[in-house]
Amino acid sequence: MGENLLIDTNVIIDALRGYKPAISFIEKLNAINVSVVTAGELVFGCKNSSSQKKVIELLEQYNIEEITQQISKKSFDLVKEYHLKYGITLADAQIGATCLVLGYSLVTRDLKHFSPIAGLKVVSMP
Repeated sequence: MGENLLIDTNVIIDALRGYKPAISFIEKLNAINVSVVTAGELVFGCKNSSSQKKVIELLEQYNIEEITQQISKKSFDLVKEYHLKYGITLADAQIGATCLVLGYSLVTRDLKHFSPIAGLKVVSMP
């Protein structure tokens, strides 16, 4: 399980904070796929060098999907279509575009921004 799932930033943060449902879900995955945007957000959120080291070591175990030209173009389309209506951010648009272009379903708690995106398969994390 996990080969066709992209894990959103909030799910990884929940697991790092000890939230048992997130930990349990992630532990069941054969592969942990994240966007480079999620990787950047996780490192950006670190408050000190020891937490940054922990996050970087964790990320080394993950498959990090890069932003390709096709993903970049798709994320621009998503921002144009969904920013004013639903408040989607550029980072969320890039994560959503990664899923759409590469065929992932997105595991997230952020249903407000992701559920409206046409064609995006969302797996809700409680």
